[in-house]
Amino acid sequence: MPEEVYEVVTLLVCHDCVFASQYGVREMDLDPADEERILAGLDAWPRTSFSVEYNDSPSFSYAPCDLCGDRLGGNRYHLNALRW
Repeated sequence: MPEEVYEVVTLLVCHDCVFASQYGVREMDLDPADEERILAGLDAWPRTSFSVEYNDSPSFSYAPCDLCGDRLGGNRYHLNALRW
C-alpha cells in the first residue's frame, strides 16, 4: 500500500479569504471581481483542506494576502493548508 504524502503550509491571509476557505465564497456578499479573485486563490490549492489558527492573534499588515493577493491594509490570519 502506498504511503500517504502530504504537506502543510501556513499562509498569511486576509479576513475574506479566511471566511471563504471555511464557508465558501457564495455565503459572502462580495463584489463579483472580489469573488473571482478569491475563488482563483482557492483554486490554486486543489486537494487542500484549510484550518485557521484562531488562538493566534491577527496582525495588521499591508503584506499581500497569500491567497487572493489583496494589498489593502488589514488583519492577516494564519491559515494552515493541508495538501495531499
